[in-house]
Amino acid sequence: MNGVKLEGFVELTKKLNKSISKISDTVQDALLDCGNDLQQKSVDITPVDTGALRSSAFTEADRQGKNPGVVVGFEEEYAIYVHENLEAHHTVGQAKFLEQPLQENTDKYVGYVRDKVQDLIDKS
Repeated sequence: MNGVKLEGFVELTKKLNKSISKISDTVQDALLDCGNDLQQKSVDITPVDTGALRSSAFTEADRQGKNPGVVVGFEEEYAIYVHENLEAHHTVGQAKFLEQPLQENTDKYVGYVRDKVQDLIDKS
């Protein structure tokens, strides 16, 4: 019987898995950078009454399995109401204080993550 013999498949698989892990870690780090930037931009335009809402902002890694991710948000229970109320007048800040900076910076964040991955590939 004729067949094909694969040699080095185990080593190739290990190298690929290591490369995938490095890329995933790089994406995670880049997403955290973007999340921290978004958090700061959001806090800058978050309405202020007592300052509790602004001080409740957070950015954290959110790895679902092996998938890199980040969560940016506000811990105060009323944050969603302040964020969504377009009728409220704020002497400082505005509604959509998280959504607006995300929309304004999405292309920048995508480019940043892409560039970090490309830098990793170029160094390999």
